Amino acid sequence: MSNVSSAPDCAAECRGLVLRLLRLRGVDAHVTHVPPLVRTPYKPLDMRCPHDVLWYVEPTSEQIAEWAREGVA
Repeated sequence: MSNVSSAPDCAAECRGLVLRLLRLRGVDAHVTHVPPLVRTPYKPLDMRCPHDVLWYVEPTSEQIAEWAREGVA
């Protein structure tokens, strides 16, 4: 059994849009349509594109380190 699902048709366009929106807010993150294998302390953002694909967002380790330096909870 594989945990990798095939990419939706809108993957390149919509993943890029989600990344751009996050970067506008100053957030560096990984964005994927594949659910995480391990639960993280980050709440799902439930970001769905117009094609009804759920996008999972997790901050990069660099982003987490920056937040830690800045004291962001």
